[in-house]
Amino acid sequence: MDLNFIFDSQLSCWKANTEFHGNKIEIRQFSPELRPSKTKSELAKETIEKVNCNWDKIETAIVASLLELHNEEWAEPEDGFPVLKKHEFLKRIIHQTIDLDIEDEYEDSITMYFSDSGIFGNHSIQLFWHTDEDIDVSLVG
Repeated sequence: MDLNFIFDSQLSCWKANTEFHGNKIEIRQFSPELRPSKTKSELAKETIEKVNCNWDKIETAIVASLLELHNEEWAEPEDGFPVLKKHEFLKRIIHQTIDLDIEDEYEDSITMYFSDSGIFGNHSIQLFWHTDEDIDVSLVG
């Protein structure tokens, strides 16, 4: 995988577009210079592989954090916003970005953003995952 990274001065990060699980996503890297032995494309490949290998864990964290909230607080079947089952809920969560925040030579964190497809009033879903720790999921925006 060789990605064409460009610097985004507004976000102070390097970014490129790629496809992941059938969606076009943006992959962003903050402070890649802290890992001079790797190219931005190599860092992206490693990050995407880590996310892919842990996809079940990521989906489980999203469902555990937000499905009950949706069904109890946001669903309004009489207004066309039904209570959702797990598979229906996950179909509506659309992956948009992977951010790699490089902290030093050995540690990093991953932040991912998802579209809610309107099921939470068009809030974004933010997933934060520090190296080898639990995944935190929240609504933002």
